[in-house]
Amino acid sequence: MSSAGGFVPGRLWGLWELMQKYSVGELVDLQSFVVSFGSMMRHNPHGIHVDTQQLENMRAKFSRYADLVSALELPISKNAAKRLLASLNEGDPAPAGDGLIFNGQKKLNLMANTDRLTDLLGEEMGAKLFVMLSPRMADTFEQTDPLFGNEVEAKFPRAAEDISEAGKCLAFGRATAAVFHLMRALESATQAIADKIGATVRDSNGKGLPWGVIADNMRPKIDAMTKGSDEQIKWYRVQHDLVVVNRAWRVPTNHPKETYTPEQAEEVFDATRAFMKELAPLV
Repeated sequence: MSSAGGFVPGRLWGLWELMQKYSVGELVDLQSFVVSFGSMMRHNPHGIHVDTQQLENMRAKFSRYADLVSALELPISKNAAKRLLASLNEGDPAPAGDGLIFNGQKKLNLMANTDRLTDLLGEEMGAKLFVMLSPRMADTFEQTDPLFGNEVEAKFPRAAEDISEAGKCLAFGRATAAVFHLMRALESATQAIADKIGATVRDSNGKGLPWGVIADNMRPKIDAMTKGSDEQIKWYRVQHDLVVVNRAWRVPTNHPKETYTPEQAEEVFDATRAFMKELAPLV
C-alpha cells in the first residue's frame, strides 16, 4: 500500500495501533448506522421524513464515513459514501422547512445507495491482505537493533544488507531465501577475514573469487605462520570452519533444487550469527 493514505511500505502495524490510527471502531459504528438506516427504510412502506437535526447528523456521519474509508485506501467505498451523501440532499422540502421528505424514486435511490455502501465495504475490505507476525518474528522484521550485533555490523558492513534481508525473509517464512542471504553475508565475511591475513580474494580482473577458492587461498598464509602457535591454530580452525560451512550450506543453497524449511532456516540463521560473532574480533 502506498504511503499516501498513511500506510508505509515495510512498516509493521500492531493490530491495536492499526485500529486506533484508522478509527476502525468508529467505522464499525458508522457501518452499523448505515445498515440500520437502510433497514428502517425497507420496513417503512411509505415515504420517510428526515428532520433538520437528523439530516445534519446523517450528513456528518456519511461525510466522516467517506473520510475513514479514504484513509484506508478504499476508493470504491469512498465514492459510494459520497453518492449516499449526495442522495441525502435530493429529498423534497418538508412542511415548515423542517428537513426533507423522501418518496418514490428518491426514496428508492437513497435505499439503493445505502445498500450499495453496505455491500461494497465488506467486498473491498476483503481485498486488502494483512500479514500477522508473532512478536518474535516482528522483532526480526523491524530490526530496531542489528540482528547480529553492533560489532558484526561494524566489522562486516558489506554483509549488513544481506543480514537484514535474511531476517525479513525469515519473518515472512521465506526460508530458502533467508539462507541465500545468510550465505551472501558469510561470503562477504569470508573475503574480509581472508584479506586480513593477505590471502587473495579477487581475480586479476578485480572480481571476487568463490568462497571455496578464498578458503583454499588462506591455507598457505596460515601455514606460513609460526608453527604450532596459538595464532596459527586459531586461523586453521577458522579456515576449516569456512570450508565446512561452504560445503554444508553455501554450495547446496546455490543448487536449484535445494530448499530449506523455516525450522532449518532458523537453525542456519542462529549458527551464522554465532559464527560471524566469532569472526568479527579477527578483523
